[in-house]
Amino acid sequence: MTLLALDLDGTLLDCEARQVALTRALLAQRGQPALDAAAFWRRKRAGASTRTALAAQYGDAPWLPELAQAWLAAVEQPQWLAGDQLLPGVAGVLEGLIAGGVALRLLTARGNHDGLHATLARLALAPYFEQVGVVDPLSASTQKAAILADWRPAAFIGDTESDLAAARQAGIPFAAVSWGQRDAAWLAAHGAASCHADLAAAISHLNPYLTSPTGAQL
Repeated sequence: MTLLALDLDGTLLDCEARQVALTRALLAQRGQPALDAAAFWRRKRAGASTRTALAAQYGDAPWLPELAQAWLAAVEQPQWLAGDQLLPGVAGVLEGLIAGGVALRLLTARGNHDGLHATLARLALAPYFEQVGVVDPLSASTQKAAILADWRPAAFIGDTESDLAAARQAGIPFAAVSWGQRDAAWLAAHGAASCHADLAAAISHLNPYLTSPTGAQL
């Protein structure tokens, strides 16, 4: 059976609402003006860190470093994880893959394992995956590469330069989706030769390799 590995956040899940809601709450706690959410998310998708994306609106404020640390500490807390939802059409694509004989494994960078599994249960994602690999967000590319090298999937689909780096280290074909944490321009600048607007387009691109009994490589 052909094996496909998939990233979670930004590949299957829309995490914009979570990140924006948390950022707004932290700013409100500090009595700061309202966040320009569209500009904030656009900057993050273009490669900015949370701190850098906020600095574009608020300047080099003295409270920014502390807020950025608070953001990292809170972003996987249950109250914010509840904002994550499936990106459009994901369930149907996963069902189609399984019906076509493709085995699916999930590979994600998360610190809160309980929160991860709660999200998978809430969104009814767990049954699609025969295995879930979880790595430390602080060393995501290296740890993902090690798991990919062990799994040897036909391909890996993700949405960040970290996913691309992991696939390269492991020698696994990679297809990027640009509807998540990074936009198409950023992904292309970091060497993503195959970048797609959504999961269905990425699967369509990979289809010859997913259906090949010999595991042809991209």
